Amino acid sequence: MKIPRLIVAGTESGAGKTTITVSIILKLMAKHVKVKPYKIGPDYIDPQFHRLASGVPSENLDLWMMDDDQIKYLLIEGSKGYDISIIEGVMGIFDGTGTDFSGSTYDLARRTGTPIILVLDGYGISATGAAIVAGVKAYAGDLIRGVIVTRVSGEPHYRLIRGAIEEKTGVPVLGYMTRNERAVIESRHLGLVQAYEIGEINSVFEAIESSTFIDTERLIDIAGSAEDIYTSYRPAVDRLGTFKISLAMDSAFDFYYEENLRILRRMGANISYFSPIRNEVPGSDSDLIYLGGGYPEVFAGMLEAAKDTRDAILFAAGHGTGIYAECGGYMFLCRSLESTEGRVYQGVGIIPASVYLENKLVIGYREISARRDTGILKSGETAKGHEFHKSRIRFEGSYNHPFLLRSRSSSTEDGFSDGTVTATYAHVHFLSNPHVAENLLQS
Repeated sequence: MKIPRLIVAGTESGAGKTTITVSIILKLMAKHVKVKPYKIGPDYIDPQFHRLASGVPSENLDLWMMDDDQIKYLLIEGSKGYDISIIEGVMGIFDGTGTDFSGSTYDLARRTGTPIILVLDGYGISATGAAIVAGVKAYAGDLIRGVIVTRVSGEPHYRLIRGAIEEKTGVPVLGYMTRNERAVIESRHLGLVQAYEIGEINSVFEAIESSTFIDTERLIDIAGSAEDIYTSYRPAVDRLGTFKISLAMDSAFDFYYEENLRILRRMGANISYFSPIRNEVPGSDSDLIYLGGGYPEVFAGMLEAAKDTRDAILFAAGHGTGIYAECGGYMFLCRSLESTEGRVYQGVGIIPASVYLENKLVIGYREISARRDTGILKSGETAKGHEFHKSRIRFEGSYNHPFLLRSRSSSTEDGFSDGTVTATYAHVHFLSNPHVAENLLQS
């Protein structure tokens, strides 16, 4: 299948991948090009910026949680109806799960035949940029189809870098971004920032657009040269009936894999949304309440004040409604929740535990396995996902946790399961085991 697409990769983290990805999306949309965004890796934050720029959900492509055919399936499925797919890379272009480049941006480009646009930080360099690009090209070869330079002082600086790169490497330089403090996507809580926490996101996007000069016609041509994609893979998903899901969606709870929601809909789910921080309540006829991850610790005071929301969830749990909570949702279901300011607020109170914060970030891929039957996995079943949090959960007394979370180097007990309520710190990708969605809807 012909899917015009390209990958925006960085020489390293912080080179400006997200900013350039947003700029490309905005400039293509200004030409009335329909853009479908993707993000390599399990990240939820960058896709929020993609979504705000494009107006459509950004989807995750991850070589640890998915195999090649599943990646190709997501590209085919998600790109339907769009003119071009823009895929933001992860970390530096070759950074993955080992020294062999596996799981990296380059690895995904190689496996899918997708051309790469390399983002190079131009601050403090000129001809050295050619050596950097030459080194990347030595490993990535002809997949490197263009370069965009960030943080240049102006056009004369850019011309120096472009001349050196094109003369020494033959790789075309397609544009640049000047240094502009207003065009910075901020970093803070957990090292990142949620897209719509930026009060003046439109002005940030305007600053990005005005600071970037990119040859979009050449980008479109490069995207059109991507290899055709073929796969016979389809997830083992059958319609199971008709179900009503109330899904928490606001600045406190908005970490969801788009494919998870697609699988649930294919199984017969009708998904409606409610905002806990606005004191909205889930539908009283819901078959399932889904509380995703996010930053409830940032909004702990508002969540305590959302008494109608908390009471409705507590009532639903007591009357047999299925409840599934991941990470931030897990925290919210506890009896108390420490905020980022160090104050303690009330949670829903279903889980007999308190949430406190530490400075150390827990982050990484996880295989989740069930030690007993739960709402998402039966005993012995496994799925894949990742953890990303600074919070810890302290139970009141001993508790037999239902899950094991395994990383490459350790295994920890995790989660809560009682009746129709299931919670875990893992952000589970349903494509790694569609039985997760099936179990949720049939539990």
